[in-house]
Amino acid sequence: MRFDAHFFGAQSFVNAAEQKKILIGTGGKTGVYYVVSNSICRMVNSELRRQGMRCDHREGGSVRNINEVHSGEVDIVLICS
Repeated sequence: MRFDAHFFGAQSFVNAAEQKKILIGTGGKTGVYYVVSNSICRMVNSELRRQGMRCDHREGGSVRNINEVHSGEVDIVLICS
C-alpha cells in the first residue's frame, strides 16, 4: 500500500513561536488505520517539524473517535462507516 500526502501552505497554520500538535484518533494497534495514522504522523513530523507542527496518534475505536473529534480532544479521526 502506498500513501502520499502533500502539506501545502502548512506554514500559514502555525506561528513560529508556537507548536501545533495534530492528534489523530485511530483504531487498534493491529489494524490498518493505526498503520495509516502512524505513516501520516511520520510524514508530518519529518516534513513539518521546522514549521512547528508535530503529530501523534492514539487508538480508540470508531465510537470513541467520533466522540473525541466532536469534543475537540482529537483533530482527525480514521473510522469505518
